[in-house]
Formats: sequence, structure tokens, C-alpha cells
Amino acid sequence: MAPILPPPAGGRTGFGGRDIWKSFNITSFRAQVGPTGGSRGYERVTGQSGWGISWWINEELIPVLHVERGKTYTFVVEGGVDASNSARYHPFYITDNSKGGGSKEDPAVLSKKPCVAGTGRYCEWTHKTVDKSDESSTWEDFKQTLNLQCDVGQPGTFTWTPDKDTPDVVYYQCFTHYYLGWKIMVTDPDQPERGRGKDRMESGRGEDRMESGAGLTTALLPLLLLGVIVSKAA
Repeated sequence: MAPILPPPAGGRTGFGGRDIWKSFNITSFRAQVGPTGGSRGYERVTGQSGWGISWWINEELIPVLHVERGKTYTFVVEGGVDASNSARYHPFYITDNSKGGGSKEDPAVLSKKPCVAGTGRYCEWTHKTVDKSDESSTWEDFKQTLNLQCDVGQPGTFTWTPDKDTPDVVYYQCFTHYYLGWKIMVTDPDQPERGRGKDRMESGRGEDRMESGAGLTTALLPLLLLGVIVSKAA
């Protein structure tokens, strides 16, 4: 189960981009796949057309994660393990590249340090019938039109500790496809949090834009991950 988030203000007409603040004391993030939320979701939040699906973290569509340097966070990943089926294989990773898709980038621009990225069984939020994002009045109404479906198997996990070398803004993304995720805001312990998602989630505005530019298994990948990453079983 995903950690319980404090209930947000009701009646949210925008889909996606909720801030998961440090003050919520959430140190575990569960990553699953789900719909983009139509014209009021991924595209409106990020300013980019998505791949057709998006990362859902703790049952929220592409939330903004707020983390603290020196604190360790656990990511539970359910993005698929079958590399032969690209539509259901989404290794989760953290990068300073806003669009993700590290497998498509020139290896010369990626970190040469081997890092661990989580893979695990495939879980997807699917439409009960058809996409009703345009018909749904609020985010809460839209979620009622979805079902969570998970393959047999176990999730994968990894831990991440942002440090002094971690940029203030990084991104959680898919290693095999572009534009599935969104932002992680990194601050020092005594530093105020910087909002990047509240306005869009509550009002549907999208001022922030992206810059150009099997069970329990993990994959060693030569990609750019920020901080110290350690693999462990769920």
C-alpha cells in the first residue's frame, strides 16, 4: 500500500502536480503507471505532450516530491519487468534530465558510474470503461473512474539519499521512454520548501514548463542518478 497522504482541499479541477511536502513526513514513494489525465493532466502541468501514460506516485498523478538532503527515501517501483514488451516496461530512475528516456541518450553524456534502478511487477491505473477525464468535474471524480490492476509478482525497491551534490531540482522519469514523470524539489534541512505544483493541481494552471533538453528485481544501468542509491528487497 502507498503511504497515506493528508487529504487535500476537495474539488480539485486540475489533474496532477500535487505537492507532497516535506512536512507530510513521507519517506516512501510507490511508483505505478496510469493515465495522463487528458488535457487537464500531464500536458497542462508540464507543458509537454506525454507518452500516453504517466507515473503515479502514492496514487497521485505526477506529484511534485519534496525531499531533504541527508535523508533517505525508499522508492517502491511497479513499472514492469518484461524488457521485451516496451509498453509495459518502465524502469524508474532519478535524473537531472527533465525528459528522461536515458536509454535513448548518448552514453557519453550519462554518468559512467553504475547505479541501481528499480523494476518490479507491472501495476497500472486503468479506465473502468473509457477515458472520462474531460467529463469529470474534479480530480476525485476522475479517480472514481479508474481501477488499479497489478500483475502477479512483487515490486522492486531502491533507496535514495540526496546529498550536497544533488541539484535543487531533479526529475523522476522512465529510463526507456520520454516524459512520464515530473519534479523532485531538493532542499537543505533548514531551508524553506519551494512550491512547484499547488497552483496547477488546484486551479489547473501550468506555469512551470519542462526544460528542453521479475518481482524484487533491479537492473544495473549506466545512468545519471543523483545521490547514493542502494538496492533492497521489498
